[in-house]
Amino acid sequence: MPALEMSLVEAMRHLSGKHHNENFLEDTILNSDINRVRHLFYFLKAKGREIEITYMQERYSARISQISEDELTLTLSGFKEGAIRRCRLRFEAYKELYQFEVPILLIATDQIVVKTPSFIQSVQRRVYPRIRPDDLFMKFIIYWRPLLGMTGPDFFSESRYPQIIMELRKDLPNLYLLNRIFSEEIQKISPTFRLKIYSKDDPGGESLMEKVMRSTGKSVYIKDVGKIENYYENMVHDKLVNYRGVYLKLLKEDSEENRADEYFKELHNKERNEFLSSYVCVPLRIYSRIAGYLYVYTTALEKNILSYEQALRLELLCRLMSYAMSKSVISRYYYANPVTRVVDIGLSGLLFELRDEELYKYTIDNSFIKMEIPLRQRTLKLMGEITRYFPSEKVYNVGVRFLESAPDDWRYLEEYVYNVSKSEESRISF
Repeated sequence: MPALEMSLVEAMRHLSGKHHNENFLEDTILNSDINRVRHLFYFLKAKGREIEITYMQERYSARISQISEDELTLTLSGFKEGAIRRCRLRFEAYKELYQFEVPILLIATDQIVVKTPSFIQSVQRRVYPRIRPDDLFMKFIIYWRPLLGMTGPDFFSESRYPQIIMELRKDLPNLYLLNRIFSEEIQKISPTFRLKIYSKDDPGGESLMEKVMRSTGKSVYIKDVGKIENYYENMVHDKLVNYRGVYLKLLKEDSEENRADEYFKELHNKERNEFLSSYVCVPLRIYSRIAGYLYVYTTALEKNILSYEQALRLELLCRLMSYAMSKSVISRYYYANPVTRVVDIGLSGLLFELRDEELYKYTIDNSFIKMEIPLRQRTLKLMGEITRYFPSEKVYNVGVRFLESAPDDWRYLEEYVYNVSKSEESRISF
């Protein structure tokens, strides 16, 4: 191949990032990107900044532990190795957002080694720069939105309980009042019911009904105790279950149907001797954890059975009550005092830190929050929507986009960001 063609091929390979020599130590001329890239990673390491890693559709938070001539050692936790040997790095430095796709060279316990990027692949300057205050904390509470959607039949099913909804809109729901309304609504369906809240001393019974309710997370509904097929018939519903799973498991363990049939005949006779006619057991939750249950039943003396509609109404009531209990827990701790650390903040939103894994998961389905942030001379009152999540070991960072605020709060926030930014710049220049 002529020398001119060779030089053109080498130039094209170099521009496309596929140069045959992958050691970029020599590419350190003033106009190349490699100096800027290395400077960025040394800056992140010196500041202890986190890098977001996207790998196999999973996100991880990592920090740079070591920088060599053409490799980066990143420390992280919970990394799950897959077939792909590339990952994406994303971070902010000097008020700019950078993204790199790099090859993974080595995966070890709590560490991965990646190739140092040779050029700037993606950079975007923030419209609203963010600062990283060291001593800024906030209060927050989840904001009520219809659990089943803003429109359609589900929304109207919630609107049948206006007193409950009115209380759920408050920052601290009155659980005593809600319990009274809750009990009255249950009695309209059946006068016989039992409400159970678990405790450390009483973690729950070992009845089949409770086991199925806790293992599936759904309401156990037996429409008619008088018909044994109601215990294990196929029930196609996303909120109600019976004992079909137990029945199929017994059949699998014993090829003959005798064992499964005998088990449910015994259960059927036991509940008939207790004069049960129908029943439903609905879980009560704090966050996503089952904290108790509501057991509603009818007896043979009443000559009444619980319908599907009534079972679903009880399920909805328990969902509303679970929301009230969860919101009360958040309000009494996270909204009573500013204990939640703000990682960074700007005019468009903020990033805050959670250490409670259950609460972190709960915010995924309850993403609208109300925040109060005490600044030097004013407490900002803001509404926001959670848009991003960054899980890591024992710490969960949550990104919020601001939606609205109290009058003049934007101006005070802008002044605060400007003053802190200027203070940081003066310290760096000094």
